[in-house]
Amino acid sequence: MHNVTKWAFGSLLVCSGVWATSQSTPLTQWVQDQDSAQFTTEVAAPPEYSNAIESLEVAIEDTRFNTQNRVHSLRLKRIIYYLSEAREFEQRNWQFNRDDSLERANAILRHHRMKTGQGHAL
Repeated sequence: MHNVTKWAFGSLLVCSGVWATSQSTPLTQWVQDQDSAQFTTEVAAPPEYSNAIESLEVAIEDTRFNTQNRVHSLRLKRIIYYLSEAREFEQRNWQFNRDDSLERANAILRHHRMKTGQGHAL
């Protein structure tokens, strides 16, 4: 009886392996089609952000950062970090967290502008 159980289990394992192999080609084609469709939609429609995020991006572009200065480089990295967090929070519709991240980035940018004599109005 033990040998019959081994034989039945082995046969079942071999048959399921053959079946899975025969089904893998359409499955891989389906996955590739889904990936390419998702990629084209991501390329075709970039996410749109609120005016607050866009205005902060413009303010960052208008501000001079000396990347050779360690403090300036650190401020810029922190601003970019908070800006990327704000983008993520906006995509998830977490308005409070987005506003908090924008406030932090604006505070760092305002501080940088005051310390470097570039003005303080944002």
